[in-house]
Amino acid sequence: MNNFYSFTINKKEGLNFSKLSGDYNDIHTNNAAGHNSIFGTIVCHGVLVIFKFFKIINIKKKIREKEKFSINIDFKKHVIYDEPITFKSPNKNKQKNIYYLFQDKDLVAVININNACAESFEKIKRITKSKKIKPTKKFNSFYKKLNVEPTMGLILSNLSKYTSNIYPGNNSIIKKININSNISKIKNKKNIIFKSKLIDKRLPLIKNRLIYKNYVVNFESIIGPQLNINFRKPNKKILSLVKSI
Repeated sequence: MNNFYSFTINKKEGLNFSKLSGDYNDIHTNNAAGHNSIFGTIVCHGVLVIFKFFKIINIKKKIREKEKFSINIDFKKHVIYDEPITFKSPNKNKQKNIYYLFQDKDLVAVININNACAESFEKIKRITKSKKIKPTKKFNSFYKKLNVEPTMGLILSNLSKYTSNIYPGNNSIIKKININSNISKIKNKKNIIFKSKLIDKRLPLIKNRLIYKNYVVNFESIIGPQLNINFRKPNKKILSLVKSI
């Protein structure tokens, strides 16, 4: 029989994650920014949702150290604070290690965990943005508390920071994440390397790659629509009329 699980994320956790990760996107913490966004409210960090999910399923037991694995995360809808996120353990006979996360009956994410790398890693051509970030072990205790392997926690937190603060920036949305471990060809161990490619200037979709130690993470981000408010100063006739009233 399948087991059902539920967890919530509150704004205090979102504020704490912003400080730890360096992801200061206003859409996660500022009520005014959230109200004026396409969501109409502040929303949870996608990576924080992943961490909370990893803690419940005990991701360390799902993936064995030194073994190749792939985790595919597809966000279908935004997640809001203080509302239960529910999922059930997969049916071993039908959909092994595929999880469907719901909030208020809406599908918000699909997560698939495999014991093999799922994608090839051809070179990204025509790079739009490239960035090296020096990793820090400052928050290892935080990842351990969430039962996340420190290196995975480190790269996902920096992924959140990169997307929101560097490229595409404050108006970003993470759509898909593909985590692959134990890639033998990786040489860089000092810096987390990000490479990004804007698919088409007419489209807001960005293909990204993160490389660090034995991890390759392919992820898609979207440049979200932004509300532009243009203020026009009233002409002199209207101003004089208002003053007379």
